[in-house]
Parts: sequence; structure tokens; C-alpha cells
Amino acid sequence: MYRDGVRVYWRIMGTSASATTQADTDADPGGKHRVPRVKAENRYPGYDLTSSLEAAKVVKEKGGNACTPEQLGAFLGYRNTAGGGFAARVASAKAFGLIRTERNHYEATARAEAALYPITPESRAEALRDAFLGGPIYRRIYDRFRGTQLPQEVGMKNLLHTEFGLPAGDRLTVAYRVMMDSAETAGFFSVNGGQRTHLIEPLINGRRDEGTPRPPAAPPRDTPVDDPGEQGRRVRHHLQVESDLHPALQGLLSQLPPPPRFPRRKQWEAAWAATLDFVYTDEEDNA
Repeated sequence: MYRDGVRVYWRIMGTSASATTQADTDADPGGKHRVPRVKAENRYPGYDLTSSLEAAKVVKEKGGNACTPEQLGAFLGYRNTAGGGFAARVASAKAFGLIRTERNHYEATARAEAALYPITPESRAEALRDAFLGGPIYRRIYDRFRGTQLPQEVGMKNLLHTEFGLPAGDRLTVAYRVMMDSAETAGFFSVNGGQRTHLIEPLINGRRDEGTPRPPAAPPRDTPVDDPGEQGRRVRHHLQVESDLHPALQGLLSQLPPPPRFPRRKQWEAAWAATLDFVYTDEEDNA
């Protein structure tokens, strides 16, 4: 199969796949110097979240939610289900938790159904968020850069190669693109106006999911708060959050530290600006 002008072959590794380029094959026709496999904890989808949702939809609608590999391959337009392309497509959908194998048949999961046939917009948003974070490597990257700016493309590729063991070259390019496109589909760039600079958990009906740790509540007005300074001084935090304020803004305000020191101030200001853009509409833009 061809992707961005590069002929790509796929080798399956458990529940996910990685790409091997034509250059890899030509450089080692005898297979004596194979590219090292990615460790299990660093496996990554070879197809993005949108493509994986399409596969799950086909399983549900055309396959009656119980189709064989041969049937699914035909529905998706693959000539050979024994080839790596089909196997990589299935492995990616499994990595996102959208399909599963039951008695040698493929079934769409409850997560896939929530994303494809949502009862509420919130249920779809939650399913997409959970699908993206379901991949171990994506979850680790999200946790690592939570509250901080993502590296530029070159830096992120270097990170994926050096720290997560992904092979360099075209496979690394595919892995990076799949990750960023999947994050966008799951809404992790929506709070920041679509800019692919921060991975920020999407707002779901103005609230966090109950399974996500909430920021600490703001202390009541004039309640003494411990100053983290070396002297251990006691100060009073005079911040009072209005009850009718948007929950996203309340959450950020509740994380303001007592004066005079302000750790991670730049990150807080960036999150504040992004949340303002999400919550409020600029009247001048609509004029």
C-alpha cells in the first residue's frame, strides 16, 4: 500500500502494528539485520483514530457486529486479509479499544458504539478521549507533557525514537502523524483553539470526567493557607471564586498559589488564555 508516496509494509506486534518501508526491505533482502521490534509498552497504532472508527463502524453496520476477518477485509476493500495492511488496520482499532475478537469474529466495543452512535454529545466526547488515552504510549506522552508545551515535530520524533524506541525514518514519521491526528480527533487540541501545541483534556459539558482527578477546591475567603516558602510563613489567600463562573475557569482559579511566589506561572497563563478563548466569544470577531 502507498502512503504519502512511500510504499509501506506492516509487521504486526501483538495488538498493534509498525510500518516497514520499502527501503528497509531493499537494504536487507535476506532479513539478517532486521529493525528491532518496539517494546510492548511502547507499541503504537499504525492507523489513526478516524480510520479505526471507520473500521469499527463497518464491523457494526455491514458485519452485523459479528464478522469474520475475511468478511471485514472484503468490506474494507482489502484483497488479501493475510497481508500486513489489513492486520495493521485491525490492530490499530484494537489498540484504541474500538473492536475486539470474540470466537474468531470481530465485534465493536461499547466504546466504539458510544463514539459512533452517541446518546449525548458528552458520551461521544468521553469515548474519543478514552480511546486516545487507551494507548499506553499516548497516555505516557500526555502525562509527561501535561501543562507544558509539546516539542516541535523534530523534537517529538527524537523523543519517540530515543526514549520510546520507535525506529527512525518513515515509520517514525507515520507514528508521529498518527498520534497528532488522533489527538485532534479526540479533542485534545480543541481547548487551545485547534493549535497543536498542548495536549489538553477536552472539556466535556464544562466538567471533567468523574474518573479524572479534580483540582483542589479554592480555599474559602480569608482562610489561612500554608506558604510553601522556606520560612513556612502563614498567609491569607483572598481569592473567592464566583459560583456562576464557568467550571473551567473556576478550576484554573482554584490552582492559583498564595502570594508572593507563583511556580509555573507561564503554563498557568497559557492555560488561562486558551480557556478564555474556549469559553467566551469575541464580539469583534462576530461583528
